[in-house]
Amino acid sequence: RDVGSRSKCSSWIREEFQTLRAGTVDGSKVDSPEDSAPEHFELYAACQKEFYQHDIYSRVCIFYGFIHYFQSLCFYGFGHINNE
Repeated sequence: RDVGSRSKCSSWIREEFQTLRAGTVDGSKVDSPEDSAPEHFELYAACQKEFYQHDIYSRVCIFYGFIHYFQSLCFYGFGHINNE
């Protein structure tokens, strides 16, 4: 069953599977199973495995930033209510 030719898939998904069947990123032809991911997806997944610590750190920093922003809005609201 060809996953890329389903009519319910988005056009970019069909194009990804057609590109997978045409060749790889480096241009060489490779016979791959029907349900395998495109090569650039696999390369990106390998990069993610190397940098997951940085991803976790950035998410924690964004979370702390959001908490401080929300707390500053609360203090601003309290100050505005007290001045009224």
